[in-house]
Amino acid sequence: MKLIVVHGNDTTKIDDRISRFIEAASSRGIVLESLNTKKENIYDKLQANPIFAEEKLVIIENSKDLKKPDLVWISENFEKLNITLVLRSTSILSKTYLSNLPMHTVIEEYSLPSLLFKFLDSFYPGNSSECIKILHELKISSPLELVFTMLSRHIRDLYWAKHDMESMVYSDWRIRKLSSQASNFSANKLKNVINRVSAIDIKVKTSNTTLETSIDLLILMELE
Repeated sequence: MKLIVVHGNDTTKIDDRISRFIEAASSRGIVLESLNTKKENIYDKLQANPIFAEEKLVIIENSKDLKKPDLVWISENFEKLNITLVLRSTSILSKTYLSNLPMHTVIEEYSLPSLLFKFLDSFYPGNSSECIKILHELKISSPLELVFTMLSRHIRDLYWAKHDMESMVYSDWRIRKLSSQASNFSANKLKNVINRVSAIDIKVKTSNTTLETSIDLLILMELE
C-alpha cells in the first residue's frame, strides 16, 4: 500500500491535487473508491481488497476524524494491502496525528499564507489604513481572486456570528474570534458590506472594473 496525506487550508489546491490523483488512476484503469469516515467503517472498506486483487485508489474524506486506533491499524497493515490510500483533510493535521502514520508516508501540505488571515482579521471599521496596507503587501504573493473569495466567505461568517452564533459549526476559538470581530460592525454596516461585495462580484465579471480597485474602494468606503 502506498499512503499519501494531502492536508492544509488551501482547499483549491487540495481539490486540484485530488483531481490529478483521480485522473491518473482513471488513465491507468485503477479502480477508484471514496470513503467517508462519518458514514463508513475504514476496516471493512480497506480489508475488502485482497492482497492479489486489482489495484485501487482509495480516498478517505474527513481524514481528520480518524482516531489513533484507525491510524495505528493503517500503519500496521501498511504493506499488506494492494491499494494507494489518500488521506484528505481541509485543515492542517497535527504533528501528533502524522506521527502515528508509517515512516514512508508521503505528506503534502497546502496552506494559505498567514498574511491572508492577517488581512481578514484587519477587516473592521476604523482600520481601513492598516487593512489596505496589508492588502497591497498580500497581492504581491497571492492572487486577488483568492483574496476576494476568502474575504467574501469571511464577511459571511461575520454576519453569521453576529446574528446566529449558536448555530455555527466551527471550533469554539474560531467562533469567539469571529464574534469579537463582528462586534465592531453594526447590523446595517455588515448588510452594506455584503451588498457591496455582491455588486463587486458582478461588476468585475461584466465590466472593465478591476478587482484591485474594487477591493480598495470597499475598504475605504466601508471601514473608514
